[in-house]
Amino acid sequence: MEFITAVDSNGMITEVKWCNPPDRLYSGQSVLDIFSRESAVYIMAMLRNASGEVDYANKQLQLAVDNHPVTVHALTVGCQLVLFGFANEDSVEELVRIYNEFMNELRVEFKRVIQEREHSVQAQFEQIQGLNNELTNSQRALEKANSKLNQMNTELRRQFALEKRLSEISADFARCEYSTREGAIQRALASWGQFLDVDRVYIYQFHDTQDELHNKYLWCAKKSTPLPDKRRTISCDHTWWLPKIQEGKPISLSGLDSCGVESMLIQPLVEDNVSVGFIGMDCTETKRDWTASEISYSKILADVIGNAMGKQKVEEQLIENVEALNSVYEKLDEEFHRARKVHERTMPHSYPDVGNICMYPYYAPAAKIGGDFYNVVQVGNRLLIYLSDVTGHGLEGALFSVFVKEAIASYVSLRPDALSPREILTHLDTQYRQENYPADYFVSIFLGVLELDTLEFTYSGAGFQDTPFVAYPDGKRKKLQVEGLPITSVVSPALMNFSEQRITLKEGTTVLFNTDGLTEQTIQGVAYYSRLDQVFYKHSHLPCETIGLLISQDFQEFNGGNLQGADDVTFLVMKIQTGFNK
Repeated sequence: MEFITAVDSNGMITEVKWCNPPDRLYSGQSVLDIFSRESAVYIMAMLRNASGEVDYANKQLQLAVDNHPVTVHALTVGCQLVLFGFANEDSVEELVRIYNEFMNELRVEFKRVIQEREHSVQAQFEQIQGLNNELTNSQRALEKANSKLNQMNTELRRQFALEKRLSEISADFARCEYSTREGAIQRALASWGQFLDVDRVYIYQFHDTQDELHNKYLWCAKKSTPLPDKRRTISCDHTWWLPKIQEGKPISLSGLDSCGVESMLIQPLVEDNVSVGFIGMDCTETKRDWTASEISYSKILADVIGNAMGKQKVEEQLIENVEALNSVYEKLDEEFHRARKVHERTMPHSYPDVGNICMYPYYAPAAKIGGDFYNVVQVGNRLLIYLSDVTGHGLEGALFSVFVKEAIASYVSLRPDALSPREILTHLDTQYRQENYPADYFVSIFLGVLELDTLEFTYSGAGFQDTPFVAYPDGKRKKLQVEGLPITSVVSPALMNFSEQRITLKEGTTVLFNTDGLTEQTIQGVAYYSRLDQVFYKHSHLPCETIGLLISQDFQEFNGGNLQGADDVTFLVMKIQTGFNK
């Protein structure tokens, strides 16, 4: 038998109708197959909710309908489920009962699923709401971080600008000279005041008595904002913040109605760890909170200006000292001038006219007055020749040279017939010790006596290393040697040994006497001694004046174009010409 069913809004079967055939009644509708196998029937129900979504539920029904298979079909019309199929009446009743039970279970299950989904949706909504809250908090944190970053960038740009301005001020001080340094200080105050946008920048310094502070430098942004007269001088007795300045601490003040100042920043000025005053900045019309960077960089500015002012004082003192030294030097120049005249009078101005013996002297003191001395004296038929090098190059050296000359002259006047080099040096040593000269006064000397009849040359020395070069006309060369310590109170008289040596000169012989100032002059580690003998021997056949000029010219070339050396430069060329008249 063929049947169809009708269901209510809850999905329950409310009516069974027998008809034939159902497919003609429900032609064109969507159909879900419910299939059966022997004693089991599988029913699939499909419900549509109001939003058009489709839910599926599966239910296995065990039917025993006379062990005959039951064929059941279902379709939906709107939101209602319609079953139709082929079965007998008992089977349909059983089927209706089973189906209604199934629908009850399905409704309960559907309600549970809906509730679970609602709970899931609520949980998801709460989760999304939490994420939204977190996102909002993150956005706020990001905005706060961006704001802080912008503030940091602004502060960094401000600090960079402050550093650049300080660098410019420091460079200005580095370039300026003493006479323009006060102008540089004034420019520094103007540059700093304009950059910080303040009304006044000024500098106070302690009075010499340390009881008052005086305004020395002032910059004003406007002509209408000069310092009041009562602020030009500040008494230290009534300044409560003065101890902080002396301790090197900055001070920030505001609301100074009596001074016409809304905000003030004061930085100590320090020279050699001593407070010498302060640099201040005023805002006369607006109250201002000074930033940490403005305070710290203003301290650097104070240090830069303090150093410049300290340098100014040093240079002022240096100028005073230079003026005092110039005065002293003028007096010393006068004394040196007198001493030079004394020294010049002691130097030989002419030489004995003896046969064909010619001489060429050269003398260049290292200082205004030198310590070298040379002389040629004729005593009867003999020539006394000596070169000395005494301690010092100034006035003391010149006076000491006078002593040497006078001591030798006294011996010659007392014993003209006994011109022995050894005896003369012994007499000089005795006179030196009687004068009680200090231990650092000493005499190095070479002394020789030439017999004009025989051309025999007797010589001796005391601490004289640069003994004469001798060039014979036949090409032979000789370097004279002497022994003996310099004349000084450090050495016992018993140790003084003035030994004599003798050689015989010939016509055409040339002799070069010199002090160590010539040979020890050193340029780039090379001493002139390394070339003097070559120059002398190469030109020894020439006239003595020519030889002397060639030596001085070669020394000047060696010495970088300068004829003066580190020590006195003294040499004497003597030549016995051919045809000597005994």
